[in-house]
Amino acid sequence: MADQLFYSIYRNIFLHNVILQHKCNNLELEISVSYLNQYHRYLSKLDCENYNRNIFVPISSDEEADKYLESNYKHLITRLSIVDDIAVSKQQAVLSQLPDNLKSLEQAYGFFGNYGSNLKKLEIDFRFTPIHKDFAQDTLPKNLTSLWINGYNGAIGKDVLPDSLTDLNIVCSNAQQLSNCYSSTNNPLNIYLTITDPIQRPVFLNRKHHFKYLDLTIENVAFEVGDIPDTVQTLSLRGLGELQANVIPASVTDLELSHYNFQFKSGDLPQGLLKLYASQYNQPLEPNVLPSGIIDLSLKSFNHPLVANTLPSSLLELRLHAFDQPLLPNILPNKLESLVLVDHSQTIQCDVLPNSLKQLFVKHTTPFTSSQCFPSSLSKLEIDVFDGTPGFMQLIPESVKTLYLDFVHRSPQHQNITFDGHVSLPQHITSLTLGWSVYTIPSSFLPQSLLRLSIENFETVIQPADETQQSIYPPNLQTLKVVTDYPYPLPLPESLKVLIEGYKLVMITK
Repeated sequence: MADQLFYSIYRNIFLHNVILQHKCNNLELEISVSYLNQYHRYLSKLDCENYNRNIFVPISSDEEADKYLESNYKHLITRLSIVDDIAVSKQQAVLSQLPDNLKSLEQAYGFFGNYGSNLKKLEIDFRFTPIHKDFAQDTLPKNLTSLWINGYNGAIGKDVLPDSLTDLNIVCSNAQQLSNCYSSTNNPLNIYLTITDPIQRPVFLNRKHHFKYLDLTIENVAFEVGDIPDTVQTLSLRGLGELQANVIPASVTDLELSHYNFQFKSGDLPQGLLKLYASQYNQPLEPNVLPSGIIDLSLKSFNHPLVANTLPSSLLELRLHAFDQPLLPNILPNKLESLVLVDHSQTIQCDVLPNSLKQLFVKHTTPFTSSQCFPSSLSKLEIDVFDGTPGFMQLIPESVKTLYLDFVHRSPQHQNITFDGHVSLPQHITSLTLGWSVYTIPSSFLPQSLLRLSIENFETVIQPADETQQSIYPPNLQTLKVVTDYPYPLPLPESLKVLIEGYKLVMITK
């Protein structure tokens, strides 16, 4: 009865169209101009005005620009991007013939176009046009809500920014360019600011606007309380002097300190911080200094012992690239889901890894001596320098379904890994990625349970067991992902549904 009701509705042309519009909501179709010209009748049926969808056409060559200029169906495009490889004259021609329905535009040269009233999002990169016109009062469309500009060396005068603007993303060389910008509109703005040249002390003039993102390079000076607006949520600082309490405002939830190597003290970091990235930090961490609510912590250079209560109990993701100290029980938080130990070579005892852990990245297999070292929750394991040790494969728990392997040596001439023809990866592995340093492996090494195989090296060779073996692939393989132009052996398995070369979908079957 339900099926009959559905098909009676679906055969109704009006209701069919309504269902189609809802089914294609929140969708962006990336197509070429040739596709636009060929299938314009179908594309014209998509209601892009009343539903959240885009028909996106990237113009990446002179040939594509010519096709665009000749097309009679430009009016269907709602998002357009123009790269810097296109001849300047063709870029100017494209900008003079923008579709009236265009909602989003990304352009690589600082030429102003005939922007329609429907344009909501505009990105302009001025870096390739050192000499360019300044923004005038009528340059930007009156309904624009988001503006991104990079490399603009002029001033933004009064009444240039439309009152409809809510988000302003600026990448510029110095803060002096911004003095008039903030008073250009009467409405509060969410401002995402990146200043590329080093600054002595930041001066942010109009506090009524909401600075959401700041990316600054400082010439080794210390900030004072109040220097950073208390609306900033994401903050990235390079070259910062030693922090003082309350300098980082309480509003910051995402903090990146690229060159910071002063020891963290209580009060240096806001208590509401959720994410902390400190790539050069290599000082001891005292207990209870890190904010108690952090969920994501990345310390690339840190190599000091960890003691109880050093890591907050809220932590979900932890990346310790240089860390090579013993890990003791009850050090890692009980909620931790993802752990990266790039250089860790110490033995990992049982009860060290929490039962919440789902993803683990390690460099070596030597830290593990028993399958009991792995938590039963682990589903993804990544090994960066696998040495082919048969004994280790027996330690991989059945809960692990996804495996990433890279080998010890970085060239095919030095891959001295001997594989036992009778030893394969565990049969519970369903997804396998072979990294950049995998050159030669026997097909018997691949588990028969494999459903997805990814190969990241153009030179990876999977050797058949003998001349009679017809296919080197596991019998149930459904997805094969390889690098562009990879010479994958034929025949492909009949079970294969998806074949991907680089970023290109080559084959898909039902």
